[in-house]
Amino acid sequence: QGDLVKVVNEALSSPSDGGIGGAEVKLPLRNGSVVAGSILSEYPEMITDSKVWNLSNGATGIFKRTQVEPNKFLFKAVSKGGLTLMNSNDYSREYINGIAEAAPAGDVPASDLSLFMKNENITLKRGFNINTTYLSGSGYSSSLDEFMGLVNLYFQPVTYRGEDFDLYRKIKGEELISRQFSPAKVFEDTLSTLMYHDSRFISRPDIEEFGKVDYSDAISFINKRFSNAANFYFIIVGDLDEGQLKEVVSRHIAPLPGKVTERENWMNVPIYLRKFDQ
Repeated sequence: QGDLVKVVNEALSSPSDGGIGGAEVKLPLRNGSVVAGSILSEYPEMITDSKVWNLSNGATGIFKRTQVEPNKFLFKAVSKGGLTLMNSNDYSREYINGIAEAAPAGDVPASDLSLFMKNENITLKRGFNINTTYLSGSGYSSSLDEFMGLVNLYFQPVTYRGEDFDLYRKIKGEELISRQFSPAKVFEDTLSTLMYHDSRFISRPDIEEFGKVDYSDAISFINKRFSNAANFYFIIVGDLDEGQLKEVVSRHIAPLPGKVTERENWMNVPIYLRKFDQ
């Protein structure tokens, strides 16, 4: 144990030429190459005491300042429409959130994204539930520009490459195999099968089905859901300077591709959401 501690301490304290101490990733944040958008108008939301911003790309920004935790903020970009819109096979639908997490953001591999977020003390994750598409996370005021640049990156189209999912396939495959040796997991899977066997959204994880996942189609679905920023509400809550936040939102969020004329038309009905064609 003493030798191990000594080796680790020496490695961390020694000059790095790309080893342990040099594990840092700089993402291609689109600052100078993109014309900044703007906040066209704003108005107060009285119930939550927040500011609502109408952005030049049709998106909606919502900011609520709170000092509950100094210098920290929470973030969520959310739009209506989730797994119910996925026309792929049930296998892709079952594992879409794992695929979304393992997929690149733009052309940046998931491993680089993870390392970047760790270095910047940022969390950010995209995913889907039955009715919504979301990108959610948290960060600190010191990394606000980097965080919003990362959000911008998650809205860039992803090109499917099989090598991006090799590690995901290995880890998930081993996890599915090991479930049969866990009494708690076997119980959970058995109950899920009996209660929801007719549901295409809730099903028992199966190693054979996992092998039939259509990754290319899943990536196409992810790209489509994140293709129009006008469908999204960008919500920021935390201890941030409003002027600085406006500047960063104008630089990273307002320039995102957004078409108001192609905004999805949804109606809230009891229990669920229903989409209407334009």
